[in-house]
Amino acid sequence: MNMFSGYYSPEELNKFNFKKCGKNNLVSKLCVIYHPENIILGNNNKIDDFVMLSPPTNGLIELKDNITIADYCKIGNGKYGNIIIGNNSALAPRVTILNSSDNYNTVKGVGASPSLFSDIKIGDNVIIGTNSTILFNSIIGDNARIGAHSLVKTKLKGNNLYAGIPVKIIRKLS
Repeated sequence: MNMFSGYYSPEELNKFNFKKCGKNNLVSKLCVIYHPENIILGNNNKIDDFVMLSPPTNGLIELKDNITIADYCKIGNGKYGNIIIGNNSALAPRVTILNSSDNYNTVKGVGASPSLFSDIKIGDNVIIGTNSTILFNSIIGDNARIGAHSLVKTKLKGNNLYAGIPVKIIRKLS
């Protein structure tokens, strides 16, 4: 058996010094965690193998309760802004959530111009399909569903199914 497989124990999670760490969290030992002091973990969350949590230097990642983050997801980048994922939400494999980007308005090179950034809020009971990307300025309402391989870069109302690049509403959910 691989000695690196499995999940961290509650005692091991406490050693990360998260800003806050709730109870009954399953965090893979193959997950990459940067700046745990800028991460809030609620209760009963599951974070699978090869997930990268990289909170903004001057912001937070907040995972509320009962969230599932499947393998190879990346959450966070940059210096500013917060990323909040609501209760009972799920990210399928390879979802990427980026709250900042270079603004590409200069020929001086990457990093020469100010970055664009904002908070990202994902509501309660949201499901985001595999290989989807959520960009800065995105707010996803409660009970929304995002289809696989979608690009979200705006505010989406809850109780709808969205898909596409960029996403468009497919239908209202009942």
